[in-house]
Amino acid sequence: MTNPNKPAGVQGVHTPTPWKAAIWRHSGQPDTVCIKDAQGREIIGWNGFDGVPCTKAEIRANAHRIVTAVNCHDALLVALKDLLANLTEGDFISEARIDAATAAIQLAEAR
Repeated sequence: MTNPNKPAGVQGVHTPTPWKAAIWRHSGQPDTVCIKDAQGREIIGWNGFDGVPCTKAEIRANAHRIVTAVNCHDALLVALKDLLANLTEGDFISEARIDAATAAIQLAEAR
C-alpha cells in the first residue's frame, strides 16, 4: 500500500528534525546556504545563486523558512488531526487540545 502523504517516487525516511539553517560566507565567492541536522551535519547545501531573482537577504530568509516548515510539520499535523478526529458540531474542544494546537502554531510562527 502506498503512503498518501508521500509524493510518488519518494523513497526512504527524511533526516530527523530539528534542522537548522546556516550561511557560510566565502571571500570573493557566493554564500553557501546549508541546512544541518540536529548533530550539525550538513544535509542540504547549495551556492551559486547567479540568475536567481532574490536578494541575499531573501535567500537567507527562504532557507530559514524551509527549516521552520520542516521542524513544525509533524507537530502541526498531529495537533490538527487530533482536533478534526475529535470535533463534531457543537462539541467542546478540550483545553489540552487547544494548547497542543496553539503550541504547534507557535512553533510554525517562530522566526
